Amino acid sequence: MEFDPSKYSTTSFDSMGPALKLIHLIKKQIIDINQPLRIVDLGCGPGNSSCLLAESFPQSTIIGLDVVPEMIEHAKKNFSKKNDRFKFFVQDLGLPFDKWNTELRELLQTKQVDLIFSNYALQWIFNPSILGDSLRKILKPKTGVLVANILFSDILSVVDQNDQYECKLLEKYLHYPSEKQFISEWIFGLKNDAHLNDIWLHYWQPKCIYPEKYYRESYVKIPLKWHEHFIDNSVSEDLRKEISKILTKLILKKRITRIIPRKMNGLNHHHNDDVDVNQVKNGDANDDDDDDEMNDIEIEQQLWTVVARSSNDNFV
Repeated sequence: MEFDPSKYSTTSFDSMGPALKLIHLIKKQIIDINQPLRIVDLGCGPGNSSCLLAESFPQSTIIGLDVVPEMIEHAKKNFSKKNDRFKFFVQDLGLPFDKWNTELRELLQTKQVDLIFSNYALQWIFNPSILGDSLRKILKPKTGVLVANILFSDILSVVDQNDQYECKLLEKYLHYPSEKQFISEWIFGLKNDAHLNDIWLHYWQPKCIYPEKYYRESYVKIPLKWHEHFIDNSVSEDLRKEISKILTKLILKKRITRIIPRKMNGLNHHHNDDVDVNQVKNGDANDDDDDDEMNDIEIEQQLWTVVARSSNDNFV
């Protein structure tokens, strides 16, 4: 795997605020949080969100699922080996339920899941209908609740329309959905395939601060991998690399709202000296690589929050 799960667990600043917001929404639902809930954390990563769930719902059992073996290994090492309230499984959520891990399927298919939680993960599932059908098979009828969010990145809105080569390249080889298409497919997948109702949506743009050099050189590989999914499979390796470079530039251009110069020790953030946002978005701001001083950057993301309840549907 390209990204170290131990590093991810301590640097995924952008996801923790939204995770806490989801937990706040759970507590507002008609659900007794002091009861022994069974919670499934879809796309649990290294276990950060699962830990937050366990702390917030002290009587609950947390079942964390992630497609990346290294993430699950990290989560097991840090949580399940120390607390039997945690169970973690490597699982590709894009597979039909009858293809899931046998032990996991036996654990879940009794429809005893009270809550399905997912933070910064559903956008990685490119067929919502398949996952929706799986959710229907594990969530308690009538009382089961889904609380999740879905990321989207409208990078095409920041393409330089004067760059004809770049525009033609993306138009021909990048099959990128509109935000309307992407989110609509999810909502109808949850409604029609997961049989969820009382669906509530909220759109917001959370912000967080990252060390600039770290985000540009390392963390950006995570959203880049998601965007690369939409590159035409027919392109050559060289052309794929060229498109990936363009995508990296657009991701940074779309997400970085400002650069904040700071001291290396991080004690002082000089907001009055911020580099102009237009410089950031045009890629004209220079990184300060001096050993005594670095820059922070403010990252803004496009996030859809979904809360829904299962229907009174016992059909399997």
